[in-house]
Amino acid sequence: MRTSFIALVGLVTSILAVPNSLQPRQDSICAPPGHEVCCNPPSADIVDFGCTSPFPPPVNVTDFQNICSSKGSVARCCDLVIFNIGILCSAP
Repeated sequence: MRTSFIALVGLVTSILAVPNSLQPRQDSICAPPGHEVCCNPPSADIVDFGCTSPFPPPVNVTDFQNICSSKGSVARCCDLVIFNIGILCSAP
């Protein structure tokens, strides 16, 4: 009986110790499963080459396009990126 009481008190204490609010997260620019990448022009809709992650991370679509264009690249949302090759890409 004591063990059950101690376990219950421990459980209640751990539940009360959890913060009740979540930190807001940045919304993704690309709809899932899309990944934000800057690819070499010209861009096709199936496969894009020379795709890299934008740096610094963009905060909105306009920022994303500006970051990529400053590097001579095109902003793309690709479903899959393997070895700098974007697959199933579209405009943000």
